[in-house]
Amino acid sequence: MSPPVYTRRLSATEIKAGFIMILKGSLKLFPPPGEKFTLHVKRKEFQVRIHKVSCKCRGPDKPHFHWYLDASEFIDLIPSKARPEVALFKVKEGVYQLEVLK
Repeated sequence: MSPPVYTRRLSATEIKAGFIMILKGSLKLFPPPGEKFTLHVKRKEFQVRIHKVSCKCRGPDKPHFHWYLDASEFIDLIPSKARPEVALFKVKEGVYQLEVLK
């Protein structure tokens, strides 16, 4: 398999709320926000999309956006150990695979 297109060590908030944050610089590695794509997780298939949410975490004078992959349907398949690291691999156009790294 080719190298992952995206890796991330998940925070407790991501695990609890069921999402995977996608950094702005990595957006180009995925379909556009809002567009559905297939994600394989532990031999199961999910239709997912990247969501864009406005944020003022830097203060009201610095509004910006965060992007996240809704993982609510499969977050239970990811071990909830302290800060698991996940890797997303592009299988083909519109199809990705998530693996939990050791």
